[in-house]
Amino acid sequence: MAQTNTQGGSKFRGQVKDTWAVRTAEDTQLFQIITVDGDELRYVARTATNRLYDQFTLHKQGPGQANRLVEALPPERRRR
Repeated sequence: MAQTNTQGGSKFRGQVKDTWAVRTAEDTQLFQIITVDGDELRYVARTATNRLYDQFTLHKQGPGQANRLVEALPPERRRR
């Protein structure tokens, strides 16, 4: 199993409005924890105060099959 931690910087940009973005953040510092274990990749994003922000697991499938994405989103809290 391999694990990588990355820390985001202090740059804040406007919210992404693309249709592919399931979850977006504005004025929010996030860090990500990515874990790979066999055929499974797990992604977790947390705020600077360690609150869960986003999470999914990607399961590698057999040859010729699309990988399986399992979303595990917490309720969204948007700035007004």
